[in-house]
Amino acid sequence: MRDFDNAFTAPVHGFLSRDDYYQKASSLAYMKHIQMPTLLLNTLDDPILADACYPEPSEIGNPHLHTAYPKHGGHIGFNRDKINGLDWLDRQALDFLI
Repeated sequence: MRDFDNAFTAPVHGFLSRDDYYQKASSLAYMKHIQMPTLLLNTLDDPILADACYPEPSEIGNPHLHTAYPKHGGHIGFNRDKINGLDWLDRQALDFLI
């Protein structure tokens, strides 16, 4: 994926390299400025995301951030476990909002 981003994604979108793309397209720099409760969702076995994509609120220094990092789900596998008609992602969102 990194090779693809370096050869295609970065130059097509005007970035100098994949590292330039990763740095400038990342939301990490903005997370410290969030001023309302926000839930970060990523599965730990996502084959596309790097370790930096799993920040802890204490690392960012923002008490408004909350995390849900399930062990399994892959890149878009949030919808596997339905309970009462709701999948995992829906349940997380509702629980967070309630």
